Amino acid sequence: MEITFTGASGPGRFEVSYLIEETAKGIRLSCHMRMEQKGLFALADPVVAASLRRDFAANLRNLEALLETRAE
Repeated sequence: MEITFTGASGPGRFEVSYLIEETAKGIRLSCHMRMEQKGLFALADPVVAASLRRDFAANLRNLEALLETRAE
């Protein structure tokens, strides 16, 4: 199953997709985010991308921990 969100904020647009797949070991949740900034905001793309990767990874680890705790 795939869920996709799109939107715009200030000078940019974004799209976030979550893909949920069954595997032999359980469920795999993947996230893909695409952003398009305009003007001077585009210069900050590498910094923003690194920050978002860290935040998404931390949030997914927290989600995994919560789901595993409830499954026990």
